[in-house]
Amino acid sequence: MKKNTILYISVTIFFLVLTTIFVYRYVKNESPVYIYDYSGYHEMYKRFSNEFMTSKRAYIKEVISSIRNSDYNCSPIVLLLPFYMIFKASRFGYILGCSLLYVIPTMILTIVLTKKMIFKEYSGNKEDNKFRIMFTIFLCIVSFLYTRWWSPTLRGLPDIIAVIPLTCAGLIVLKHSFIEKQKIYIPMTIGFLMYLCFLFRRYFIYCVIGFYLSLFIKEFIRFLKISDKEERKEKFINAFKNFLIAGLTTIFCVLILQLPLVKNILQQNYKESYSAYQDTFLNHIVNTVDEFGIVILIFVAIGIIYTLCCKKHRKNGIFCLTNIFICYGTFATVQGMGVHHYLAISVWMFILFIYGVYGICEILKNKLLQNFFLIGIILIMSINFSTTYIFRDTTIPIISQRNKYCKFYYENFEELERLIGDIDKIVSEKNTKFSVFASSYILSDNILELLGTDNMKKSIVYPSIIDLRDGMSFDSLLSEYIIVTNIPQTGTSVEGQRVISVPNNEIVNRTSIGKAYEKISDEYVLCDGIKAYIFKKTRGFTEEEVNEFMYILESYYPEWKEKYTVSDYSILIEK
Repeated sequence: MKKNTILYISVTIFFLVLTTIFVYRYVKNESPVYIYDYSGYHEMYKRFSNEFMTSKRAYIKEVISSIRNSDYNCSPIVLLLPFYMIFKASRFGYILGCSLLYVIPTMILTIVLTKKMIFKEYSGNKEDNKFRIMFTIFLCIVSFLYTRWWSPTLRGLPDIIAVIPLTCAGLIVLKHSFIEKQKIYIPMTIGFLMYLCFLFRRYFIYCVIGFYLSLFIKEFIRFLKISDKEERKEKFINAFKNFLIAGLTTIFCVLILQLPLVKNILQQNYKESYSAYQDTFLNHIVNTVDEFGIVILIFVAIGIIYTLCCKKHRKNGIFCLTNIFICYGTFATVQGMGVHHYLAISVWMFILFIYGVYGICEILKNKLLQNFFLIGIILIMSINFSTTYIFRDTTIPIISQRNKYCKFYYENFEELERLIGDIDKIVSEKNTKFSVFASSYILSDNILELLGTDNMKKSIVYPSIIDLRDGMSFDSLLSEYIIVTNIPQTGTSVEGQRVISVPNNEIVNRTSIGKAYEKISDEYVLCDGIKAYIFKKTRGFTEEEVNEFMYILESYYPEWKEKYTVSDYSILIEK
């Protein structure tokens, strides 16, 4: 058995054991208060897995329908079925499944891809081989400590599954040039892998665009080095065929398997739908620094300089860099990047980070200094890993990334339980409806839905969430009971969620439509000192109150004057 094979098997076993322990310690005693983004796929996992246990035929139909039609399809969670059989619907089983089946393969594939990029050929020199082994061990350790894999996964997002086909495609194009004559299955495989990226998570389409354009640039650089006209013609034909086959394969898979979804995508204005999630250029940069950390970004910058200056690594450096710029640039025009969205550039960032470390090692030359340097990087990565996931109140300047993802801890959880118990009692006794004008990690209808009884879940009337995407839902104002907070709780900016903040403020302050409500509870002091209240609607709204309420919304969105007429909100006015 080859030494490399033994090493990778050992690393995999080590990762499996360490991951299981880490996930168990992380999820254990976590406060079960998850906003929709962090609970949505777990709920889908429970629903589809339970469907499988009940009816295999119905399960298959559900899966096919989800893949063909849904923006957030079930493909990332179908492979987790064995974990449901063992751990049932537990959060631990779900997170462990995502970690073992998706995170670890991503780590191994990234290690292999990075190693193949840096060490192109084996050397007979003993010292070089010793350094190669030492650097590979270093690569394995820092890959595990790389927080970009873990942060979205521990939050319940299975998006890292889409990184696996992306990394596999990277390995293939590293070995098979598109300007060379290839067997047809090579470009077809690339095309299919690109489709899988899109299948698993829709926003990875930006990754697909970035990959194809970056590959084109990489092959174009190779093409320019050819001087012979006949050879150029041959290489051009090869490249044209390979890119055409790969592209058509991706398009064919999308159209055959997800045509209804494609039609829906073409009809959507995503820039408008995600307007509440958009951010300024400066905030994009700040958030990137907060997510990756200063140390990683410093070495990424060094890696960029090193690869551009070093001729044998230049193509790889340009390939990684263009992938990052194209994917990040196109995505950022639509919305700000969340913790999971950074996975789309995480592989290329990691490779450039390792190139930066490798470049410093080449400068040091002395083996002892190289060892101390690599150990120092491992210590820095370990500290950042610990302060990100374990030590909630500890931050080491420069070393620790600013965005932390420690286990969920909900301050004053008993107050949230009291609120849920009270509203459950009210709706159970009176068989009525209620709405929650809040959309944050502190309070939302989704949190109450997850923690409440079945009867309470049936009683929720969901309000609109995002202004330009959802508009104003008047049904929620017909509920007899409303839960509001002293400070509006929005998941994005208040400016993008006026449909939450305006009704909340009007009811709390008893102005416009708020005059029709009275507070029937004392305050519930929730996480971060936010106070929640239960209001009861005592009468219908007057025409004057509704007009005043709509005037406030229309002051932010003048176009709503034409969008909503009196006939639209007449259901609110007391006859």
